[in-house]
Formats: sequence, structure tokens, C-alpha cells
Amino acid sequence: LDEMQAKIETWTELIQLGKLQDVSEDIQMTIRVRSNGILNDSLFKLLLRLCYVADEYNKYNEQNCETVKSIAILAKLLCSLLIKVPNDNNFVKAVFKIVQKAMTVCALNALLTYNQSNTKAFRIWINIKKNASEEIANLTMLDCLTNDKDKIKNELGFSLDISKYDCIELCLSEVKNLLVEQITFTNGVAAVLEKLRKLQPSNQYAHTVQLLGYYFLGFTPHDSSILKYHEQAICDLKQDKSNSVAVLCLEANLSLFMFVEELHIMNKQTQLEMESTKFALCAPKLRELAEINSPNVVPAYSMINVRKDTNLMLCLQKCLQKWKQLFKCHFKKIVKNWEPNLILRMLITAGEYARLYRYEHCEAEVWTLAYKLASEMNDYTIIYITSRCISLRQVNYDWITTAKEHIINHRNSKDENYDDAKQLLIEARSLSGISFLANRTVYLLSLDVIIRNSHFYIDNMQHENYGSYIVESLFAVRLLNQDLLSKKWTNRSTYLFSYDTLFTMAVNLSVRINSLLSFRGICPDLVLLLKSAQSLNAMLRTAELLKSLCYIDLSRLQLEDCEVKLQGLEHMLNIETFQLSMESKPVETPFVQLAVTPTKIVDPVRDTPQYGASPVLGKKVFDPPKFTSHINCDCYKCSNVSYQYLVFATTYIRAQLYALQNHTMAALDHFHGAFQLRQRLFKEEKSALPKNWPHDEIDIKRFSWQSRYITDYIQLLIDFCYFLKAKITSSRQEDVFDIANLAINVCYKYKLQGHPIYITAKELVLDNEFQPVLESSDLKFTVPQPHEIDISDHAKTPIDPSICVTPSAPNRRAKKPVSVRRKKNAIALKIPKINMIWSDDEDDDSISPPPATNRKSKSHTNLVKRKILKEDLVDD
Repeated sequence: LDEMQAKIETWTELIQLGKLQDVSEDIQMTIRVRSNGILNDSLFKLLLRLCYVADEYNKYNEQNCETVKSIAILAKLLCSLLIKVPNDNNFVKAVFKIVQKAMTVCALNALLTYNQSNTKAFRIWINIKKNASEEIANLTMLDCLTNDKDKIKNELGFSLDISKYDCIELCLSEVKNLLVEQITFTNGVAAVLEKLRKLQPSNQYAHTVQLLGYYFLGFTPHDSSILKYHEQAICDLKQDKSNSVAVLCLEANLSLFMFVEELHIMNKQTQLEMESTKFALCAPKLRELAEINSPNVVPAYSMINVRKDTNLMLCLQKCLQKWKQLFKCHFKKIVKNWEPNLILRMLITAGEYARLYRYEHCEAEVWTLAYKLASEMNDYTIIYITSRCISLRQVNYDWITTAKEHIINHRNSKDENYDDAKQLLIEARSLSGISFLANRTVYLLSLDVIIRNSHFYIDNMQHENYGSYIVESLFAVRLLNQDLLSKKWTNRSTYLFSYDTLFTMAVNLSVRINSLLSFRGICPDLVLLLKSAQSLNAMLRTAELLKSLCYIDLSRLQLEDCEVKLQGLEHMLNIETFQLSMESKPVETPFVQLAVTPTKIVDPVRDTPQYGASPVLGKKVFDPPKFTSHINCDCYKCSNVSYQYLVFATTYIRAQLYALQNHTMAALDHFHGAFQLRQRLFKEEKSALPKNWPHDEIDIKRFSWQSRYITDYIQLLIDFCYFLKAKITSSRQEDVFDIANLAINVCYKYKLQGHPIYITAKELVLDNEFQPVLESSDLKFTVPQPHEIDISDHAKTPIDPSICVTPSAPNRRAKKPVSVRRKKNAIALKIPKINMIWSDDEDDDSISPPPATNRKSKSHTNLVKRKILKEDLVDD
């Protein structure tokens, strides 16, 4: 024991010096040597101290800190001491007694100091709960004080009377500290709630149940029993009609947890389906096919469709209705007594869910509520809320002014004018916390802004600089995706924000990288992100990534791969028209053989229609989506502009696919349908929250979504022009010029000069300008074969009629040239022999004679084969 005490003192000194690595190695060696299972109390207390230090370092997360590795080792060591000793019952009992004793001391200390904030007793209690087994974790502070009342009296001489203390306040403090640190619900929180419910404090119990909202902010293991506690508390509170604030708060929380519960069920089912399809995706393939085919993609799963996505949105809308009612009736009470910081963080997290899942109307309402609460609290999160509203295009200009004031108060840079967007972006990228390694999400967002506005960011940006931004963005996408898949995230809103930035950036990069580099540069990343979107059950994000993969397949003429992805896309969006296609009769179109010219050679086999898929898809007809016939409707399909846009893009992809497969009438039908959808979508969109706009700009026409989706419309115009030029008669060629000019004008209107789509549109215009030259009659002149040319009129041979000559037909079979017989051996040249006499009297510059050597002439004798006799094989 004296030896252990000396070691403990040494370890304590090393901890104070920050040398945790040495402490960790020494402790591990000591534990290995002491195999008898005897655990000293001081050693256990030291391990608790080390665990506390580890938590403190994890909170600050200092960069380049040598103790980070030590912290992880110490935390793992403590877990192994408390839990992972299954074969030694004596050791487990010893650990249990020591832990229980430590918990009793913590509970007694907490009982005496529960009115104080951030006490040591609660910090040690949390460290025990984080690493203890389930049996130990289910003990509450009241349990420890009640069970060990006699031990406290015997060892401390302190007679404890719990009735003299406020047990309700102790339970509230315990729950709040456990929830803030996101301790697993079953590890103590549920037991404390049961204790508190038995004490029957209606108002305090409701307040405690509301604190369960902390589980919505982090990533603790999912527990459906949280819903049960909400329902019980709401049922108890409804009997007391005076407490309407608590009822509305808990109902809003319950709706939010129901949203999470619904999403968890869907994610679990999708994960099972993805695991079942993994075997088919990993099946071996021919090497040649792997080089040309796109990566394997499963485009659709049973839980990723419009119907399921509608149910998710309704859960979120129900929660928003409760929050709006709560803010309308009891806003002042919330700010004063009902955890406003927690509600604000929950609103921000709900807003990130709405952003990731493309519920734009829900998102606009969430940010409005969050801004109202943050402004009342004078909280700096106004900056974050305003930035998200700007990207949504649903922001009040007064909000920006308020956000600037908070930026000035909270930033470390000098006061300068932030009206210039370029200067703002440069300063944002120069902040110490925004870098490729420190804050990868915000850094990737800044790269997205630069690439989309490259002609504004740098005048006359060179191709090398533009390419460097593209490559840097691609590597940032890959690293951020790896972080999201591998690291353990504690903040749910940051996690959702990172995925939103990742998906948006990948879609924006897909066309650029496919045009500038290669499809191999972006396809594998899109497939990985598609799996991430499917695992999150983000239906519209999955559809956007599938749309990008379809574009790449069309550019590579991989029509079968494109058709598979397109079928999954149509299934998700619920725009399949199989029934109508089977009932319709195919239209017979006469095949017209185009004239063959020197500049246009047509292969008849090439222009026959292709039927790579099912016969039903070969005669698929366009059926307008049902939402196009709705009037004044607020359903999911009518209110979600992102969904309508994806229907438009899917219709265009189907039209282009049919055009490349030479289904002319089907392609024309779908092109016409795409333009009909465009006419509906490009109407002036009213703001989701018109009260947010200043009065002098209410009547301005706004297109909040078009800048994000306008490239698809331009691509439709370009492909439709090529379709008209190839398939339609020359009487419509004037329309081709008008449509091409429209594509250029749209590029100028939306400042797309730095986008590859602008170059494609310019190529179309240039092709139209040279079309009259290519169709000139001079180019139709051809030279006939030589034997078909009649030159009798130009070269008349005089014939003597007195001479009778038998005419000879020209022999068209030319004789082969006589082959030259060559000798196998080279011809010896007759060169006179020159005898050179070497002497020492020659100049130094002359060549020295070669040394005289006795060369032995090789005898050239013919080898004679003979039979080997047995005597030759006998050893001497």
C-alpha cells in the first residue's frame, strides 16, 4: 500500500504538469502487474480524476495537443476497470463497492450544494454515469442517500434526515446535469424521472420532462420510451387546466420526438434493405465492363418515396403549429421560466432538418420563430439564423443589420464596411477558425460561393485558378464525407448542416467536373453521397444526386445505366405512367432515309429505335403530374417547389433519353411536357413569408429557387435545339435560332458566364451561325469513279479504216510484281588488304597499336550425334 501511495503521489504531480502520457503508461503497467484484483480506493479516485481531466480536454478540443492520445487511453482504461472484467467476481464486487461508495459521497455533496451551479459533486457523478455498468448507472442520488444512510452515520458521523432537504430540487439538478452532458436515457435519467413522478410535483415534473429535449440535440442511442414520459406528463397536466404553458411546451416536444421516431424507423428499414443489396453490388464483374460502366447504384428503396416524405413533413408541421401557438400566447413566460436556450437550440436543429429534407415553407417558419426568440434573448445565434435565412432567400433586411451589430461585438477583426460581398467573403476565409482542417464545412461553403461567383470574386480568373478551386472543393467533399461517416458527432445541428453543404456542393460540382475533367472524377463521390442520402432517408436529396448521375450517363451515352436510374427517380417522385402507357397504342412513324452527303453520312442501322429496356418503357407516354391540375392547394406536391423542379428535370431527362434512343414521337411528347412544367414553375413565386420583406419591395417579382435550378432549364433549351435540328424539318429551323438565343440570354441574366453550360450554349450559337455554310450547294459536288468518266469527246484517236484490228478489252487484273530472290548470306566485298607497319617514330597523336595477343582459332567441327550406351552412365 505504501508503494501504491507513492505512485499515486507521483501520478498526481505528473497530472499537474500535464504529462498524462507518462501517467497513462505507468497506470496500465501497474494494473497488469496487480493481477490479484485488489483495487485501492486512492487509485480509483485518481482514475476518476483522470476521467474528469479527459472530459475537460475533450470539451476544449485543443489542436496539436500531446495529451489527446493520453486522454483517450485513460478513458478506455477506466471503462475496462469498471465494466470489462467478467471472469473475476471478486474484482467486480470490489469495483462495485468502491463505485457505490464514491456515488454516495457525490450524492451527499450534491445534497448540500444543489443550489450552486457547476459543482464538483455533479461533475464526478456524470463521469461515473458515463462509464459505469447499467446496474450502477440506474442508481439515483436519492437511492444512494437512502440506502447508505447508516454508512454515512458510521463513517462520517453525520445523521442524515432527507425530509429536511428539497428532494425535488435535487432531482431537478441531477436530471439537468445528466441531460446537458447527454447521458444515455436509461443510465439514470429514466430512474430520476420515476422518482420525481412519485413525489408528484406537477409543474417541476413537466419542467423536467421538457429538459428531455436535450436528447434531440445530440446523438445518444435512440430510446422510444421518451415518448411515453411525454404522453404521461401531458395527460397529468391536462387535468390541471391552469398550466397551459407546460402543456404546449410538452406537446411541441412530443411532436418533435415523434418526427425523430418516424425518421428512425425509416432509417432502420432502409439500412436493412441496403445491407441486403450489398451482396449483389459486390458481385464480381468482367474487367472490361468495370472500365466503361457506371458504378453500381440502387436508385430506390421502399421507404424513400413521396408518401413517406409527406408523413415526415406533416410531423414537422404539427410541431411548428404548437410552437407558433406557444409563442403567440406565452412568449414572455417562455423567455423567463421555460428554458429559452434549450428551445432556441431545438428550433435551430429543426430548421436544419427542414433544410436538409427540403421543406422550405417549414424552414422559413422555423427561422422566423428562432429569430424572434434570439432577438428577445439578445443571443449571438442571430448571426447563424440570419445566414441560413439569406441562403433560403426568406430574410428581412432588418435582420441583416442586427446580425452585423452582433458580428462587430463578437468578432476579433477590425471594424470595416461589410456591405461589399467580396470583402466579406475574403475576411470570412481569412478567419483563424475557417480552414481546410479546422472547420471543413464552412470552408467548403466558402469554396462553393467562390465557384458559383468566380467572375465576381476575381476579375478575369485564369483557368489554373478556377481548376485549383474545383480540385480543392473535391478533396474537401471527400474528407468531409469521411468525417461524417467515421467520427462521432455530438451536435446534431452541425451534423445536419454539414450534410446540407456536402450534398449541395456535390450537385454543383458534378456538371463542372464532368465537363472539365472526367466522369471518373465525380461519379464515385456521387455514388457514396447517394448512399449517405439514402441512409438519411432524404428523399429530395437522393433525387437530386440521381439526377446528376443521369446527366453524366447521358453525356457518355450510357443509356441503359441512365434508364435504370431514371426509373428509380420516377418511382420516388411518383410520376410513373405504366398504366397509361400500356393502354396507349404506339404511333407508327414512317422511317425517312436522310440523304447522304460528303458532310453527313447516315448509317441506317444507327437510326433505328433502340429497345434496351422493357417494351412498356419503349412506348411510354407523357402524363402530366396530378399536382398540375390542383388549384389553391397546399399539399406536399403543390407547396414544395423542389419537388416540382425535380419532376420537371426528370421529364426532361426522359425526353433526352428517348431522343438518343431515336424514339422521336415519345421524345417530342416529353419535351413538350417539360416545357409545360416549366411554364408552371417559372411563374413569379410569392415569398413564403411576405411580411419579412420591406414595404417598398413587396411587389418585386422573386424567384427564390431558380438560381439553384436554372442550369437544368438551359440544358433543356440546348438539347431541344439539337433535337429540332436532327429530327424536325427545315421549316422549324428559325425556332432553333430563337431558342439558342434565349439560352444565351438566360445565362447572362443569371450570371452564368463561369459555368460550363454557358460554353455549351455558345457552341450551339456558333454551330447555328455556320449552318448555312455547311448546307451550301457547293458542298454537294462529288467526283464520280474514274471508270465512269466518259472522255471520248475530249480525246479522239484517229482510226485508219483500211486496217482491221481486233479490239482488246482492258485487263483490269494487274500482274503481281516479280518477287526478288535474295541470297541468304551477305555478299563479300572485294576490298584490298592494307598492311600497316607500326613504329615508335610516329607522332604522339597517332593511334597506338593494339596489343599483340596469341589468338587461338576456333575449330569448326560438325557435331555428331550418337546413341548413349549403358557403359557411359556407369561411374568411374
